[in-house]
Amino acid sequence: MVNIKVPLNPVQKRGLWPPKGGREYPVLDTDDWWKIAAREHMDAWALIEFNFQTHVPEEVNWYLRELVGCRHSRDGGRNYAFLGADPKLRKIYLPAVPPPPPPKPIPWPDKLKEAPVRGGAFERSAKGTLPLHAQGDGEPP
Repeated sequence: MVNIKVPLNPVQKRGLWPPKGGREYPVLDTDDWWKIAAREHMDAWALIEFNFQTHVPEEVNWYLRELVGCRHSRDGGRNYAFLGADPKLRKIYLPAVPPPPPPKPIPWPDKLKEAPVRGGAFERSAKGTLPLHAQGDGEPP
């Protein structure tokens, strides 16, 4: 029998299930906390904490049974696995991915705004685009 301990104040009774801002993730039979966390680039216990607000393995097992519908173990009966979870319940939540911050604007120095830009056989300047040898230096490129 899997080790289970009923939490003193379960997350669903505190209005914390599903977690606020979480993305629903339907678990696969082959998933475990460590595989999912690795795909999300986070610590497995941080993912468990995000879902169930606990680090107590026996409480995690209770939540897996009650909220995720887990009924089977892969480690000899110590902990529940996602394998064969109830199809109506078999989901956990992933933290929302914040959008990446916008890139910082690079200040454009005034000196560079006025400088000619060389590109190929032409030069851009305040005079317009002319072949380099026609801009007054007398030498072809």
